Amino acid sequence: RARYKTNTALEELAQLQPENARLIVNENEIREVRVGALKPGETIQILAGDRVPVDGIVLEGYSAVDVSSLTGESVPLNAIKGTELSSGSLNLESTLIFKVTKTGAESALARILSLVEEAQSRKAPIQGLADFVAGKFCIGVSILSLSTFIFWWKIGSNIWPNVLNITGQGFNHNHNLHSALGSQAQTPLGLALQLSIAVLVIACPCALGLATPTVITVSSGLAAKRGWLFRGGDVIETAAAIKKVIFDKTGTLTIGKPQVVKLIATDDPAQLIKLSASIEKNSRHPISHAILQKALQQNIDTLKTKSAKTIVGCGIEGELNDFAGKVYVGKPDWIKDKVDNWDLRLESEIESSYNDSNSIIGVAHNRNLLGLISINDELRKDAIASLQRLKNLGLNFFILSGDKQKTVKKLAENLGIGVNQLGWELLPDQKLKKIRELQAFGKVAMVGDGINDAPALAAADIGIAVGTGTQIAKDTADLVLLGDRLEALPEAIILAKNTMVKVKQNLFWAFGYNFIALPVAAGVLLPKYGLLLSPPLAAFLMAMSSITVVVNALSLRIK
Repeated sequence: RARYKTNTALEELAQLQPENARLIVNENEIREVRVGALKPGETIQILAGDRVPVDGIVLEGYSAVDVSSLTGESVPLNAIKGTELSSGSLNLESTLIFKVTKTGAESALARILSLVEEAQSRKAPIQGLADFVAGKFCIGVSILSLSTFIFWWKIGSNIWPNVLNITGQGFNHNHNLHSALGSQAQTPLGLALQLSIAVLVIACPCALGLATPTVITVSSGLAAKRGWLFRGGDVIETAAAIKKVIFDKTGTLTIGKPQVVKLIATDDPAQLIKLSASIEKNSRHPISHAILQKALQQNIDTLKTKSAKTIVGCGIEGELNDFAGKVYVGKPDWIKDKVDNWDLRLESEIESSYNDSNSIIGVAHNRNLLGLISINDELRKDAIASLQRLKNLGLNFFILSGDKQKTVKKLAENLGIGVNQLGWELLPDQKLKKIRELQAFGKVAMVGDGINDAPALAAADIGIAVGTGTQIAKDTADLVLLGDRLEALPEAIILAKNTMVKVKQNLFWAFGYNFIALPVAAGVLLPKYGLLLSPPLAAFLMAMSSITVVVNALSLRIK
């Protein structure tokens, strides 16, 4: 029943994917096909009230889309041209024309189910300890049972001969059905047999074995319903022990949907946007999204990419079809080394943008500077509340960013974070070094969303990727938070802490029960108080101990 209750969460997720989809064969012909038959690149129609069958991109239409079943986010997403949607989302308002990008096991819904199943199968370290103890416990109980038999057969009945005359007292059963098992033992052998069997029956290694996995199963199911994907029981245990949380800035503390606020072109602003957008469409970084949105707003068509390479911590370089030479898009300091016509007057523009908490991107082509793009990213509405909740949990937090000092300091000022908790102009390997320094003082969590964050996510004790991030960040992370709510982070940590409280309660009960029950079953109270356990009663108490840990696991809640 406990397993069924938890697996209901997985079944509810699996049922979010419809069986059929409306495939657009020609411009005017729509054919109903099985979802499993869809292929990447095909175009489908999604009517109002339909669920999105596969992952893809909106090509035409405008509608509100409910993503709460996947991410826990109650506010509908406004889907427009270029919006990426995951399978299982619910189209609320109007028809969308949709291009398929991922199907089957590659889809977001399938990956969620896979992660939850993985989480339920991976053991927490504390479970390994319980399993080890349970194994040794079985040997110990067998020895105790044999010792009990020998003691009451050869020694105990001689020391306390009156125990053979005790009937119908305390926990002893008078039912004739059990007399053969020694419940009314009149001989040393009968008494020894009864007590040794009671020791074997009342011992409960299954309570020890169930203490951890049942709680982990329930916890991962609760988390999945809210769009929090732990990769295993070991991740839940680590999350409960976190002392420090490190944040990346862009797309993590900010909404990850920045906008172009200013163009500083050396010649043609349209050319500046055209070339930068053509290169940036090869990236999933939030800044790339801002540049592409600007091109879309100005109806500027991008060029096809011949090659593109991400220089981690710097930018992107690449070549375009029908356009000779290399194009560079990235940090001003990196661009400065790629051009011959850098104007010192641009430094004041850069300084001014940083003072306004804007990010600056430089664009160059064949040693010529095309201009600068100033981009602003808003702070997440729940960022301040989320950090306060983390602080209330006793956690320290830091911001490590590749942005300029003034940009990071301005953000920290808005969040109420001290300068000693900041790091700026950091390359990925520098973030890595800082994380390892902090790990000397306790377990560290890293929250990020980009390619630059992947090494840091892997190096931290627990890597946490937000749902709007890149696929590599999600693949590297131990915990994925779907949706745009940063408040999901403290909530997920609270769930992890509650989970470990339940695990410890179960282990305490399992150990405590055996610590008390075994001596009673072995006859410790028999000489003085005349109390003993018959094997049937011992069996009942043993079953109750297992039921107790399972019921306690099912009582787990997110506060």
